[in-house]
Amino acid sequence: MGSLWIGTYGGLNQLLPADIPMTKEQAPSDLPFIHYRNNPIDPHSLSDDAVLSIFEDNAGVLWIGTTNGVSKYNRRVSQFTRLQVIPESLTEDDGDRDEPAPLSLSDNKIYALVEDQNGILWVGNLLGLDKLDRNAGIRTTYLYDPKDPNSLSDIQGNVILVDHAGILWVGTDGGWLERYEPETDSFDHFHRFGETRFGRARVEAMVEDSNGNLWFGTMGEGLFRLDPGRTTLTQFVHDPEDPDSLSEDYVRGLYIDQYDSLWVATFVGINLLENTDDLSDPEFIHYRWDPDDPGSLSTDVVWSFYEDPSLDDSPIWVGTWQGGLNRFDCTTQSFTHYTVDDGLPDNSVGCILSDSEGYL
Repeated sequence: MGSLWIGTYGGLNQLLPADIPMTKEQAPSDLPFIHYRNNPIDPHSLSDDAVLSIFEDNAGVLWIGTTNGVSKYNRRVSQFTRLQVIPESLTEDDGDRDEPAPLSLSDNKIYALVEDQNGILWVGNLLGLDKLDRNAGIRTTYLYDPKDPNSLSDIQGNVILVDHAGILWVGTDGGWLERYEPETDSFDHFHRFGETRFGRARVEAMVEDSNGNLWFGTMGEGLFRLDPGRTTLTQFVHDPEDPDSLSEDYVRGLYIDQYDSLWVATFVGINLLENTDDLSDPEFIHYRWDPDDPGSLSTDVVWSFYEDPSLDDSPIWVGTWQGGLNRFDCTTQSFTHYTVDDGLPDNSVGCILSDSEGYL
């Protein structure tokens, strides 16, 4: 069991393995978070307090996406190295350098981070997508170009996923689902989700289950499943006549647990789909905030999930908007809440990750 990392708008927070409650009975009223925040006079501090994404690569290195670039964390010395937009003059190799020119990003607002099977780091940002070959020190940037039909169809790479076959998928702010074609170094515009009253249904979340199904969460068009053959999209939406349907069509986060159950984060609570195989009559279990029940969800606006099966009761950690961090006990079906009163620096938890066992 490794540390638990929690990204908030007030910085990055770490729970050491010894401090993670093993059961609900052992969970204290507050948790001893270690806080990492931006220090304007320390170039080795977190690049910004607003943490949007957390990723651990195959070497166990933590990458933190913020609104001011990427922070690479060195756990041995407890310092961050920053990857940010650098003026072009500072990244040009004029032949007189003793060291290679530093890698630069195309934009500093980082929504997604993922590593492909070749060790390439992909960074989704406000303008599009950066591909970082860290060994060669080369960045390739993919942007929307209306004159190039093989470019990204839209700006802003909201979410990135590499599936079991090594195929890279990108979900954009304008509702496009893009599939990267490495042979041509271009993008296949696989699908565009429909219009909502707020515009196109942007893609907010992607996960793959153990059967190879891809699941997509959208803002306004609900939940979609793409079959392993990548031929059929199935949509799941809220039906006011069906109490077992999705609670609403604005999906902010997705997570597959050890039992292959799907956890869906919405603005109207949690939706749990326990059987992801037989979808002839899907039944979502709903978890909502109840002001009369202290063991209910702390708020209905849910952003993120993480399960640690190494703990006794395999709790689900839930990140919320303005409701702090929730710990769901699957046995008692109740939530324990952790907020700024319990040590968190901010009550909005956008991302949660448990690192690999031990320290590097």
